[in-house]
Amino acid sequence: MRIYVIKLPKWLGKIVGKVYKGSNQ
Repeated sequence: MRIYVIKLPKWLGKIVGKVYKGSNQ
């Protein structure tokens, strides 16, 4: 996950982060 966040753009990272957290809950 950390690698994806580093390579992804900031705006895309935010979207992925929201989806990832939402799926985790």
